[in-house]
Amino acid sequence: MESPAFRNKLTPLEVAEHGPTFTGVGAQILGAYGKHICQYSEESHNHGRFSSQSNWASRLSDSMLGAECSAIAHLVTLYSWLCWIEWDGERIEFLNALSYSEKNRGWNMPMKMVLGRRFRFGTIAGQKVILVMTGLGMVNSAITTQLLLTIFDVEGVVHYGIAGNANPSLHIGDVAIPQSWSHTALWIWQRYGQGPDDELPLEANGDYTREIGYIKIADYTVNVSHSSSYDNLLNNIWYQQEEVFPVDGTPEERQHSFWVPVDPLYYNISQTLEGLKLEDCLNSTTCLTTTPRVVRVERGTSASIYLDNAAYRGFLYEKFNISPVEMESAAVALISFQQRIPFIVIRALSDLAGGGSADSNEADTFITLAANNSVAVAVEFVKQLSAATLAAS
Repeated sequence: MESPAFRNKLTPLEVAEHGPTFTGVGAQILGAYGKHICQYSEESHNHGRFSSQSNWASRLSDSMLGAECSAIAHLVTLYSWLCWIEWDGERIEFLNALSYSEKNRGWNMPMKMVLGRRFRFGTIAGQKVILVMTGLGMVNSAITTQLLLTIFDVEGVVHYGIAGNANPSLHIGDVAIPQSWSHTALWIWQRYGQGPDDELPLEANGDYTREIGYIKIADYTVNVSHSSSYDNLLNNIWYQQEEVFPVDGTPEERQHSFWVPVDPLYYNISQTLEGLKLEDCLNSTTCLTTTPRVVRVERGTSASIYLDNAAYRGFLYEKFNISPVEMESAAVALISFQQRIPFIVIRALSDLAGGGSADSNEADTFITLAANNSVAVAVEFVKQLSAATLAAS
């Protein structure tokens, strides 16, 4: 493989001296059984083109497990190179990948690793898919989503996983599909002595607002008599909108958004999932007390906070009509919204946040069941999306 530092192709003398797979500078190439795995092509304009010795056009199974493909037994590391892979006869660009590697780690599917993320490639019902783990929290989720949308030509995003539950009408094992998402950890923490009638800092500039609402900490004071007056030095927390900069907007001209809606078409398609049969038992002795179901709900929320408090759970439900509470999806929503990429979020409920469920309410008890239900619904959604796309074409 030639280094992009060399803008001219290899001369016949260089080919004779180094061979057709001369690496130039800065590339590490380890080939399975000593075979070269990268080669120069006229089309590459001296950038890297990957050419695996094994057949790695693969198919991801419907369960996203046990895919059928030929493993790639080599490692390639590139720095600041524009590269692509050839997948099932189609070239997939890797744009501006600062650090890029590929390695087989026992997974039976092709994959690429970029900046600490592993992107796996396969198909579901004939639909090409890329699978990547976001990692914990809003920052990891935002970085992963932006990488996905920057590196690949993505038609839509299906984000799935587990969540806590704030909706008393839902149960552990249910799969919630919200119509809108918010980030409820962007706050103005109001100084003590001020209240709802007092203007917030920078509110006049349009930076912050009192329109969304607040939580009064003193309302959750305990061990006081009803006749006594009480207050709390922590005062009030006001919820704030995110600044967004849409890709089709004017650069650096901000807009604001608190509730980010999922794609209307995706949400309509998700209605077909409501009768899907889900797992209800971990084993022969541990089962849920209710039959889990797929439920479309109004709202979900995210914050880089593990919510295990019943009072705050109740506040979120009563104030905002929120069902799933978790730590990543709002970042996926905000990045997709700004990039104008359709998205939907599918979250299986692993616990009632803060306790109080008839079932064992520790998240680790039913985490496997909830995760399996989430995957099952996500896979079925992709199948339905693929069928709807074919029907419309």
